[in-house]
Amino acid sequence: MFIKHLKACTEIIANDGCRGYELLHPRNDPVDLPYSLALATLDLGPRSEAHYLH
Repeated sequence: MFIKHLKACTEIIANDGCRGYELLHPRNDPVDLPYSLALATLDLGPRSEAHYLH
């Protein structure tokens, strides 16, 4: 079992002002998964720009 606390994650601020936290990434964490998991927040009103990962 792998446990990671949100307060241990580094905050990433995107170009559109979205605040993100990478919770799980197969290259950075000891997990064997084909995907990553992140939490993103926005202030009330703004929208996040559409994006995708290659």
